[in-house]
Amino acid sequence: MTAVYVLRHPETTWNLSQRYQGRLESPLSTTGREQAAVAASVFPPGSLNAVVSSPLRRARFLAGEIAGRTGAPLSIDHRLTELGQTSWEGLHLEEIQVRYPETHDRWYLRPDTVHFPEGEDLAAVQRRSQSALGDIFERYPDGDIAVITHSVVIQVLVATALALELRHIHRLRVSNAGITTMCGTAVPGSILTLNALEPRSPVASAAALNCARWQPRRITT
Repeated sequence: MTAVYVLRHPETTWNLSQRYQGRLESPLSTTGREQAAVAASVFPPGSLNAVVSSPLRRARFLAGEIAGRTGAPLSIDHRLTELGQTSWEGLHLEEIQVRYPETHDRWYLRPDTVHFPEGEDLAAVQRRSQSALGDIFERYPDGDIAVITHSVVIQVLVATALALELRHIHRLRVSNAGITTMCGTAVPGSILTLNALEPRSPVASAAALNCARWQPRRITT
């Protein structure tokens, strides 16, 4: 089986000021750089087979830190980029609430019904993220892989693995540099740890359960 450590990018200055990024670029905050160092320290040298990152700089920075520490090859997968939010991108939360009150309310009550003009909806994020995850399972059938991506992508990956409707993604909290551990041989995989922030615990728990060879038990009634 494959163990996939899915990390959200570290904190940016826009996260700090509640400014929506989407696919725009923004610099890491001081805290974000500290988070990257802590997250990278979780993975010992030689512990990973590969690091796969979103193309956005905030994700690539953490991916580079992890790849540099572990010696694992780093690749970029555009299917892991953030949800395209188009008209919201670059705006602060207060501006969105004033300019787009109906869409704002729907995004937090029924996000599965929102399609951003010239952007995406959650179904599109689900298709591309499942495609990316499926390729990882196929390419590294007994590997340990770090994936660095974004909050909505992680929410969708977790919801899909748990068979939750996409309308419920906001019940899943995703912290900057938090680590969610997934296991599997094929999509959607299964969840071992969710949004772990304690240093070393996600990797330690996966090793303790021998995630690469773990098999889900069939439940009978």
